[in-house]
Amino acid sequence: MVYRILVGSYTNRISTLFFDPQAKTLSVASWVETGQNPSWVVQHPSDKTLIFATNEIPDGKIQVFKLAEDASLAFIEECSSGGADPASLIVSESSAIVGNWIGSRPNPDRQASSHPHQIIFHPNREELLVPDLGADKVWRLLKNNGGAWEVKGSVSLEAGSGPRHAVFHNAVLYTALELTNRVSSHLVAPLPEAPLPLFTLSSVSPTSKAVPTMTLGEIILSPSTPSHPSPLLYVSNRDEPLPTGDTIAVYTPYHVSTLPTSRSVSPGAPKRPSVDMGGQFRYIGSVATGLKHVRAIALGGPDRRFLVAGGVQGGGIKVFERVGASLREIASTNDVEKPTAFLWV
Repeated sequence: MVYRILVGSYTNRISTLFFDPQAKTLSVASWVETGQNPSWVVQHPSDKTLIFATNEIPDGKIQVFKLAEDASLAFIEECSSGGADPASLIVSESSAIVGNWIGSRPNPDRQASSHPHQIIFHPNREELLVPDLGADKVWRLLKNNGGAWEVKGSVSLEAGSGPRHAVFHNAVLYTALELTNRVSSHLVAPLPEAPLPLFTLSSVSPTSKAVPTMTLGEIILSPSTPSHPSPLLYVSNRDEPLPTGDTIAVYTPYHVSTLPTSRSVSPGAPKRPSVDMGGQFRYIGSVATGLKHVRAIALGGPDRRFLVAGGVQGGGIKVFERVGASLREIASTNDVEKPTAFLWV
């Protein structure tokens, strides 16, 4: 079986990679010219032949491509993103929602304005969450009576922490804090109930210390699968001062159950999430990648068996096989410059 991976980049092209795990090869099969910096690439939820990308430039754009059977792309159309430097894009059945960089916070180099760095749908209800690196908040949006999204609340993070990306596991939101190299966790019940802060962990080994030049890149979740029954969180550490390159940290998430809000267990009783403190959110370890400035990581293949990662500033692109809670490199290529996003298709 040969797997196909689309690669966004800080260049003028999106590349298609062919990954053969048996031959242990990763190669460029094709590429398409795009606008400048197609740094974020996503797929339509039902029409898998439609691929969307952002152009992360001052006059931001959204581009649409057609995915062929050989995983090559053909340009269809483009439009304005409605702002500057769109860093994230999410697509529903009928709309595309983009985060443009638009309050000053403690870090003047990275927080001079609002920086919505990702947009995610809540996995179980109609709610949008937007980690805003410039505002030290994860904004919570609900639809109003007219069908438009409105900010109705937020998850507040430590001043100067720079929330970059986030992921849900059950009712817990895990947020990668780019500027402090930490991962926070909050129990997030439906609005208007306020989020409950749980615990925050470092992205490096408890015996080490993050240095000021480091910044977190990505956080992703591997849910329980037949071959990997224990859920895991993966976080990429960028610009680690190590000869072995950047690392990917691995965590176990909390166990969360849904309990009645009172002693009543009658049918239809309201429910609230509850954290099982016996299933702790904890750091397991980290894996050296040999990459420099790891911006994106993504899981793919059967049972999400493989993880792809790329170094924007060096080391190329590598595919790792998941072995328990660790990673083993099995294929690589240096033929794509400045990779920023991956999409298994």
